[in-house]
Amino acid sequence: MGIIAITMRQYVEPKYGEKRDSISTEWPTYLKKVLPGFSFLLIPNNIEITKDLLRTIAIDGLLLSNGNDWGSCPERDDVEKFCFSWCRENQKPILGVCRGLHVINGLLGGSMIHDLYKNKEQSHAGTRHSVQIIENSYQKLAKSDYISVNSYHNHGVLIKSLALGLKPFAIATGNIAEGVFHQYEKIYAIQWHPERVGSHELFDKNLFRYVFNPSLISSYHKRND
Repeated sequence: MGIIAITMRQYVEPKYGEKRDSISTEWPTYLKKVLPGFSFLLIPNNIEITKDLLRTIAIDGLLLSNGNDWGSCPERDDVEKFCFSWCRENQKPILGVCRGLHVINGLLGGSMIHDLYKNKEQSHAGTRHSVQIIENSYQKLAKSDYISVNSYHNHGVLIKSLALGLKPFAIATGNIAEGVFHQYEKIYAIQWHPERVGSHELFDKNLFRYVFNPSLISSYHKRND
């Protein structure tokens, strides 16, 4: 059905000092389940190789994955800037997860809090919490106004700090934007981790299909009418 490009985290292996790109093995398993028929292209944190890949491989969407705080890995930052711009220019859908929300908001001109606990006296690292779905179309994806999600971040974006064009569809206590969409472009992001245990399985599955293959949503509703 198509090819989704996926960005990867970067880290330095402590024993040998090697820079390595990686992605959790949970991601391929999850994506194969929620987007059957799609192929997935892992994007290395090398800007020249990334440019060559996007010139030669016709991708159909971009997943800005989790890991690394924005600004901590310049190579990854440059790759994601390029991929983001390429997809906007070519009108391909973009979905950000955790860090991906921060990247999208920042590249569009928004800002974020670097320590949620210090600023809001609440922890979003290694916990679960409720979020309110405030947009009708996304409530239909969840079949609920509230969902429980996992949480593994300390950086965060407040509703008032969202970039121009972005609107929240899911919010947490403290006016924290947990899910956002662009009003005019195919750009979406969530703060939680759908690939990990403790998220809302129905909403996450429907969101991925809504972003990358809406026909799967239509067939799902037809079977369950």
